[in-house]
Amino acid sequence: MTWAFERNGERLRCTIAKDDAAGLYRLSVRWPDGSDTFEDIDHPTVLIERSVQLMDSFRRDGWLVSSTRREA
Repeated sequence: MTWAFERNGERLRCTIAKDDAAGLYRLSVRWPDGSDTFEDIDHPTVLIERSVQLMDSFRRDGWLVSSTRREA
């Protein structure tokens, strides 16, 4: 699942993916400068809590959910 955010002409992308082989979820962010950050999470409840925290922090920092999907 991927969400795109926009702020002042910049974009970031937040993605959640499941690695079935490792039994983990990966929460990743592609920042406007092209850098990536990753968090590997092993429990669905923790994943939901962390993704809500992260998206709330985006909103506090002025990021808005993008109305159109464009790949970076």
